[in-house]
Amino acid sequence: MKARLIINGKKAASSALRQAVTNCRLAGTELDVRVTWEHGDIARLCDEAKQEGFDNSGARLIIAGGDGTINEVVNAVMRWPSEQRPTLGIVPMGTANDFAKSCELPESTELALQVALTGSSSAVDVGRCDATHLSEPLWFANMLTVGFGAQVTAQTPVELKMF
Repeated sequence: MKARLIINGKKAASSALRQAVTNCRLAGTELDVRVTWEHGDIARLCDEAKQEGFDNSGARLIIAGGDGTINEVVNAVMRWPSEQRPTLGIVPMGTANDFAKSCELPESTELALQVALTGSSSAVDVGRCDATHLSEPLWFANMLTVGFGAQVTAQTPVELKMF
């Protein structure tokens, strides 16, 4: 099976992730790796993956990052026609990993990558927010918060989010 792993650049130096990728490749999995560098990379890398056949053709598009990275990927692939949207795999590497926990994904990087590559997939509902000031819809897979809730999340120290 062909797979593409898009890694949040903040997590690219993870020794556990590097070892998991190496182990997958040694086991014969064709695994391309791309790393984000700046704002807008997720959408660009997802679009490149689509052009290279990582859509619903049986190839897997895997994301290594946290809830924010997952949100960016959801917004990128929801722009695609529904019949072209890929099977997404997730390697949880964020602070709280709320979405991955709710999906009962393994916390181990090695196991999460194996599940992303070989596990069965399930459809997940996503929400859509339309607002007059947005040029296109805003999609979300886990939750959408605004106002006080969003402010608390943004201002909470990373150490407290890890519990």
